Amino acid sequence: MILTDAGFKTALDGRVAGLVTRNDGECHLQMNKEGFYEYFISPEQDFPSIYQVREKLIENDIITIFAVQEDVVRDRTSTKNDVYRELAGEIGSSRAFVQTIAEDSADIVSVIRMAYESVTRDIVVDSVSGLTIGIAPVLNCNLTSDGRGCANVAIEDLVIFNVTVTMDQCLKDMQTRLLPLPGFGNVELTLVPICECNCSSQITANHTSCNGTGSLVCGICDCSG
Repeated sequence: MILTDAGFKTALDGRVAGLVTRNDGECHLQMNKEGFYEYFISPEQDFPSIYQVREKLIENDIITIFAVQEDVVRDRTSTKNDVYRELAGEIGSSRAFVQTIAEDSADIVSVIRMAYESVTRDIVVDSVSGLTIGIAPVLNCNLTSDGRGCANVAIEDLVIFNVTVTMDQCLKDMQTRLLPLPGFGNVELTLVPICECNCSSQITANHTSCNGTGSLVCGICDCSG
């Protein structure tokens, strides 16, 4: 959880201070004399981009909750709360949430409770590069608006849904991939590619269905030969 009454910085904002070196996305922390960890590379590198932050959140299975004071104004038309909602949208609806907090933070306990309920309310499957993922509800699962999981799930409710995974391109070797469920960990998948039908080896040359000039393969005429 991030509690703040200020805005945020992102890539290219550091140029104002002469920071032109791109952020490397690595963790640069060291303990100071007071026993707290400090990010010591800030005088040398620009701020990370939203994309870099999102990738690190996914990589480490982290869900971020921004607790922002509502009455802090960023400019004439937008409060910081709105800006953080836009940031959360860029990070991903399953990876970032925004809660409004009182100026004196007196409602911090209720904010944490609401944030936890927001995190656990939807059970969604994150996208995975190279895979097309489909969700089919089975029990107590009302699909989310984007069709990536179950919405409005109460604590201790049991939901069941089927997941279908299709590889975007055929790979010869078996693969192990992680299917992320933000807030609930990862599911390990073992993918065994099926790139050809069993009938592909059954070729009938000069078949009558191909005018006697083509080969019939899996019900299709192949006239390339």
